[in-house]
Amino acid sequence: MAIAFQTGRAKDHARLVMFVDAGIADMDRLRDILARHSLLDAWAKFEKRFLQP
Repeated sequence: MAIAFQTGRAKDHARLVMFVDAGIADMDRLRDILARHSLLDAWAKFEKRFLQP
């Protein structure tokens, strides 16, 4: 998921939304990985744009 997020293609973003909506994403682990790669700020923007109603 982190690689798909970093790639940034529209189809990858769509997959990320599907994983989160389906409840199969381990969000704690994903956030840990994103933090290690300095992607947490970008993830927060993604969440705000695509994951919040």
